[in-house]
Amino acid sequence: AAGLDRLELARNENVRAAGAEALAAAVLATRSPRTLNLSGEHGDIDTAAFAWEQQARLEQVKLSEADFAFTTALLQANERITIVSMRGVRMTDDAVTRLARALTGKSMLISLALDDNEFGTPGALALAEMVRSARLNELTLAQNTIRDEGVVAILEAIIANTAMSLTTLSLRRVGATDGSVQALVRTARANKTIRSLDLRSNKFNLASDGVLKQAWVSQRKQGDSLFAGMNLMLTG
Repeated sequence: AAGLDRLELARNENVRAAGAEALAAAVLATRSPRTLNLSGEHGDIDTAAFAWEQQARLEQVKLSEADFAFTTALLQANERITIVSMRGVRMTDDAVTRLARALTGKSMLISLALDDNEFGTPGALALAEMVRSARLNELTLAQNTIRDEGVVAILEAIIANTAMSLTTLSLRRVGATDGSVQALVRTARANKTIRSLDLRSNKFNLASDGVLKQAWVSQRKQGDSLFAGMNLMLTG
């Protein structure tokens, strides 16, 4: 009903993805309730933030399949969204694929933080497709095991998207190995906007560390004084 402030459905275990999407459609039509609890694991979802405000944050909580379906359906309709932060919400490959589709084409989205979730390479591949047309300034994917295939896909999308002015990229503890090094070097050569790159807690050998430092720090300092403040994090 229009004007409803809060809706409690946490004890209804029959709410699945299709039902959650129907609820999202109702929220968008009536602009209510302001908050909704679907699973009971995390407290309330701020429906207004996901549906029509500029910043949507939901962090360090356990989300259900219905929660993901609900929030992504709201985000898909939100053309004003600039920041999405969903850290530590147990996002799976299916959930992040759904999110990537919802965020594709969002021209005002400048920051996407998905650290400490549970998606892997398939989720990273879906995100890479979204990144190819994004306008992000910040992308953080730390502590998701996307491995070399996922890392390379993300980097190739960044290289391909010459209209994006990405300044911060976090790939800390993502299962990257020496198989990602050449893509990282290509990105260093092609990209002129990244100022902070976090590659800590991956599995690069000492030779690769040297190659990365040369590509991201030494060459940039020599070629362009703007990169004198480049922040490359490799160890720790």
